Amino acid sequence: MRIRYDVVKDAKLKVQVLAYASFAPEGDRSRTGVVIKTCGAITQRCSNRQSLTALSSCEAELDAAVTGLKCGLTLKTVLEQVANREVEL
Repeated sequence: MRIRYDVVKDAKLKVQVLAYASFAPEGDRSRTGVVIKTCGAITQRCSNRQSLTALSSCEAELDAAVTGLKCGLTLKTVLEQVANREVEL
């Protein structure tokens, strides 16, 4: 069995980050979920409890967005170094 990858030189590499939060009222910790898609395919996902106790759903969503951005920027940097071209985030 052989795997073959065809790379189109002019094709754009695109990383898409989807982040969401499930707000937990009553002093419990909210959950963050992050899904990262590269060129339309899911390449990374995670779900975990937030390290802080969010006082509002807005705060929980903001924490999730920051977590997603950190993961997306890390993947973007790695892809740019491997592919030796610019990656859209």
